[in-house]
Amino acid sequence: MIVRGEAVDTARRASGNAQPAARMTNTAEGKVEEDNPQAGPAVRRFTRGMALEYAYMIYNARLDKATNRPKLETQLRLFRDGQQVFTGKVNPFDPSQQKDLTRLIAGGSLLLGNDLQPGDYALQLIVTDKLAKEESRVMGQWIDFEIVK
Repeated sequence: MIVRGEAVDTARRASGNAQPAARMTNTAEGKVEEDNPQAGPAVRRFTRGMALEYAYMIYNARLDKATNRPKLETQLRLFRDGQQVFTGKVNPFDPSQQKDLTRLIAGGSLLLGNDLQPGDYALQLIVTDKLAKEESRVMGQWIDFEIVK
């Protein structure tokens, strides 16, 4: 799973106009300056109010014999100190725009609320293949990150 962060003004987020996490400008020397070099996707450090964007691939999902399409569901969970602090709703996965059904590309974003305390977190993505055998139906992937002040 790949993650990156983006600063979000919640009013702009609601309207669909998010602003970048770090306002980057080119200096005369060609260097890049950031508002907060301590927070960003490369170090997996984010601040409250940022949108954590993630991407992942689903390999070899079972295909429905009638439709030749997978029947998948995804869900996010967020943990801090081993305790679940957020559970996303179960979402059906829509593969309609995918060309290669053996390698499905997916992603999303999670707004890191202002009520989340600084510290270490783990984001878990769960994919359920409704057509797979019981023992291989549910798969999960984790990635850790930190929320800083």
